[in-house]
This record gives sequence, C-alpha cells and structure tokens, in this order.
Amino acid sequence: MDDDILGALALLLLVKKRKLQKQEKKKRLWSRQWLQKRRDKGVLCRQVRELKEEDPHTLRQWILLDHQQYQELLNMVTPLIEKKDTNMRQAVTAAQRLTLTLRYLTTGESYRSLSCQFGISHNLISSIIPTVCKAIYTTLQPLYIKLPSTAEEWQKVADDFFSRWNFPKCLGALDGKRILMRKPPNSGSTFYDDKGLFSVNFIALVDADSKFMYVDVDTCERATESGVWDRCTLKEAVDSNVLSIPPPENIPSTNRKCPFIFVGDDAFPLKEYLMKPYPGQPESNETQIFNYRLSRARRTSENALGILAARFQVFRQPIRTTPENVRAITMAAVALHNFLIESSRDTYSPPDFIDREDTNMGKLERGEMHQNAHTGVEKLHADEVGPTNQAKEVREQLKGYFNVEANRRGVVVCRGEGRRRIIMADVDIDLYGDVEQDFTQDREMSWYEPNSCEV
Repeated sequence: MDDDILGALALLLLVKKRKLQKQEKKKRLWSRQWLQKRRDKGVLCRQVRELKEEDPHTLRQWILLDHQQYQELLNMVTPLIEKKDTNMRQAVTAAQRLTLTLRYLTTGESYRSLSCQFGISHNLISSIIPTVCKAIYTTLQPLYIKLPSTAEEWQKVADDFFSRWNFPKCLGALDGKRILMRKPPNSGSTFYDDKGLFSVNFIALVDADSKFMYVDVDTCERATESGVWDRCTLKEAVDSNVLSIPPPENIPSTNRKCPFIFVGDDAFPLKEYLMKPYPGQPESNETQIFNYRLSRARRTSENALGILAARFQVFRQPIRTTPENVRAITMAAVALHNFLIESSRDTYSPPDFIDREDTNMGKLERGEMHQNAHTGVEKLHADEVGPTNQAKEVREQLKGYFNVEANRRGVVVCRGEGRRRIIMADVDIDLYGDVEQDFTQDREMSWYEPNSCEV
C-alpha cells in the first residue's frame, strides 16, 4: 500500500513539473519587449525624422546622405529589402533597414552598439546589413558605375584625363588595396596573407573625376597579392579585346603612335596597355619627369580611395564579418561614393578634403581625408613580374613626349643633397583641371630644396 502511495505521489510530481515547464515556455517572448518598441522609440524615430526636418547638415554627418538623397535611395531599394509583418511580430521596415546599414557604413560601429540604438537584435542586424548592401549596389551600379563599352566612351575618358591631368591616351587610373578583416570562423589559413593578416584584395579603375568605373573584390581562398591582376576580370576583358578600346593613335603634337593605356603603381605589372613608374629613385631628369607626370594622373585614384576610406569609417579597422559580406560592404560603399560625387560633391568631397597642388607655392597639400588613420585598408605589395620589350618601348615613348613638353615649357630640374625639385615656367593643371598659363615666373612643382640646377 505504501508503495502505491509513493508511486502516485511521484507521478503527481512529474505531471506538476511538466505543467510548470509548459507554462515557462509560454512566458518566453518571441523577442525582447524593448526591441518590439523600435518603431516608436528607436533611433530612427527619435533622430532621423527630426534631422530630416530640422537639420539636413547633421543628417549628412550621421548617414552621409541628405533628406532628398535618402528618399531617392530608399525608393530604389525598398522592393529588394522590404519584409511583411506576420501574426507573430512586426517586421523591420525598409527605412529602418536602410538607415541602419548607412549608419554602419558611415561609422563602422559594432552590431551590439547598433542594436542598442535601433532596437534591433544584433543577430538580425548581421543578416540585414549584407542584404541591404547588395541591394544598394544592385540599384546604383547601372546608373553610377559604368565601364565604357564603346570606342567613343573610352575616347571621352582619355580626353578628360588629357584636359585635366595632361596625360595623353589614358583610359583610367588603376589602384589596389587590401581590405583587412577579422579571422572568419573555421577558416584555418584561408584568406591569410603573407603579412599574417586576413584580408581580401580590392582593385579599382577610376576616371579623371575620381569616380569608380570598375571594381573587383577578390574573395577566393588564399587571396594572396601575387597574381591579383592576373585574376582580375578587367585584365581578362582587356586581353580578350572585348572592351572596344580604340586602336593606337598619334601622341598629341607628334607623329608617333601610342596605344591607349591605364596608369598604375608598383602593385601592377608593366604592360603595353598599363604604365607604372620607373622603379627606385631615378637618376636621370627624363625619368624623374615621367614619374612625376604619371603620379599626377594617378592622383585621381588615390583621392577616390582616400575619400572612400575616410567617409566610410567601416574601413577604419578590420571588418568583423565573412569575406562575402566584406565584398558586399565594399561594393555598396563604392556605389554610394559615385552617387554622392555626382549629386553632392561640394559637401561629400570639398576641395580641402582631398590632395591638391598649390600652384602658387609649388607643393602638394594633403587633404583632410588623411586626418584619421585607417588601419583596415593597406596597399598591395609591388608586382615583380618582368615587363616585355614592347611595354618598355611604350613607356619610353611617353617619357620622350613628356620631356619634349618639359623642354618647351622651360623645365629646370634642381639637385641638392640627393633630393630634387622640378621648376616649370608654366603651370597648367590644378585639382580640377582648370588651365592656367603664366610665363612670368618660375614655379616649383614639388617641395624639394635645391642646391644646384640643371636645364
């Protein structure tokens, strides 16, 4: 009898325990209550709405876009990012998703910090940001990132480079960077580069106006720098002759034909269609002048990447996400860069923000974009592939052209204690390519101190 009573009591306790467990499960929330209040009390309602109405300047500082630009972008991406409410919960609106992503790109804040500001769980944020970044690139790319597809369009690019930077036959400035990221989970040595860092490689082609015409983010495994250009789809297109690049033409004021070319730095190989500086510290005046003119043409890509890293603070430190998401983030930032260059250059990239030449003082002035360190972006290593004789001949042709021009304009190269400067009798290029003729005085074109001079 006692055993029966004990058994009944044990069964009663078991039933009671299971009943309590079911009640506990019912009490668990689908999401935290403070997260459910995001539509009424999140940052979106309290700040963005006020800024859009009362302080557009601060809104630009907060998400880089003014009210009109924000609405234009929101209208474009909404069909790709909008979610519907369910019986269980309200969906995060398209406006919230876009604002959250723009804030992340602008500041690089952690997901947990953004979660507190926007009232959205950090797990959901980790899926929202790459989705919205892909939508931004998908909608803006056809309108604002355009690689020329006809000979006439390429000729227009070359004409712009010649009028703004005095570099003939130039189809764009190439530049490459390593975008650092935190070690992805379970990645082993994948994406582990030669310097012991995890990164993906980024290559861009920039026009004379510091706008991106082409971007490629290499997310393949073991994305080492050697062979970055060989894996680039732009190289494949150039080698396959599918870009409608015009045939070689005479260099201005000469009867010598020269192919249309890109300009790059030491990270790229010297090719017939890709010019890079002479290596080391050139001893001859002619080589010094060529390197100087090529570096001026390349300033447009250096400015573009400098603006990108300075305005989009997500690149200020290694990005904590997957390689594919790093690619989506980078492509979205590039698309927004071109969008803002075209719609609000004066506020997005004013003259003092980028590197420029002071033609009165004869020196290069560094822009405000260098004020903050960007430890999440680094230069690519130099490419050591030996050039062909044809590539060397093209560089020699251009060197000869620049030195004929230098002699015509009265260039003096001054030496002193291993340093040089170039003095030109006329200065014809400023930051935006305005032509300025002045034959009344010599002007320094670099910041070197002379000791003795040679014509």
